[in-house]
Amino acid sequence: MIAHMESDPLAAETYAMNLGPRGELSCQWALARDMTKTSPEQLVKEFGLTGGPANNFDVVAAGLPCQAFARIGRSKLRSIGGDERAFKKDARASLYKRFLEYVRAVHPLAVLIENVPDILNFGGHNVPEEICETLERLGYRSAYTLLNAAFYGVPQMRERLILVAIHEALGVAPIFPAPTHSIELPRGYEGSRSVALKNVPESGSHFVPIPRARRRLRRAVSCREALGDLPLIYEHFDDPKEIRRRRVQNELPYRDAKTRSAYAELMRRWRGFGMHQRLDGHVVRLTPRDFAIFRRMAPGADYPAAVCIARAIFRERLRARRRSRAVTWRMHEYRDLWKHTVPPY
Repeated sequence: MIAHMESDPLAAETYAMNLGPRGELSCQWALARDMTKTSPEQLVKEFGLTGGPANNFDVVAAGLPCQAFARIGRSKLRSIGGDERAFKKDARASLYKRFLEYVRAVHPLAVLIENVPDILNFGGHNVPEEICETLERLGYRSAYTLLNAAFYGVPQMRERLILVAIHEALGVAPIFPAPTHSIELPRGYEGSRSVALKNVPESGSHFVPIPRARRRLRRAVSCREALGDLPLIYEHFDDPKEIRRRRVQNELPYRDAKTRSAYAELMRRWRGFGMHQRLDGHVVRLTPRDFAIFRRMAPGADYPAAVCIARAIFRERLRARRRSRAVTWRMHEYRDLWKHTVPPY
């Protein structure tokens, strides 16, 4: 990686810390930039690269902002602006066009784009299909599909749109990796996929069928395998407020190596990102409010289930208080109880 574009200052600093060089150019790596205001020529100059944009980059990748594409993002934009079509007016929704201008100027050998599946159905418009058509005119062979991280050894059911384009000069067509792990996804994924995919053309599309996991593959990495060597925390049973007194800079020891899975070992020894024998206190969730909710959640339960559980706990606590004294919705006790029981997100 020789350059990056990031508008958020903290995210830019994170890039610089993890991927940037030391010394003279480190400040440039930590600098936030707006891609709508920074030209490819300016980017090359600021990162100390020689020659023009077309002489420096073999691969250009984009994780475009997803707020206007994701269903939850659209809901937030609608609630903030009071407009059913607010997501259509969000400036971030058109950044892919600016990215394509970069591709035109940089002329890389390969292009990679990642986003949420609902970018396939942006108010009835298939954005990846439009991107592929544009890239085709620029001399690329392109394709897109949906990949779920759980099928590739990541302990998370994270489904994403992946678009790959390779310049036709290389004579190679884009392909997508076959799953290395297997898991049965919750039924909701099929419904979400069908909504996202309904704007994929029946013929002449750049869409590639979603790779399916074969039988007898390794089971997907579980949360227990990923987190099993983290410190044991007991305060939420006896004194939840104690967790709030823990400082982020406090160091906690990992659990015994016997609890460590193959995945945990891999993460601990990842080249360039190896872990020490202790970890910072920031890994401990500081919201005791949520522990009661988590305790009642069934394996595989999702956010809607958490909301129902939180509201049920609120009603239970409200009934308990009403036995001792009257509580109405007008009283501050009612509001405080809701605030300390039901998450605001």
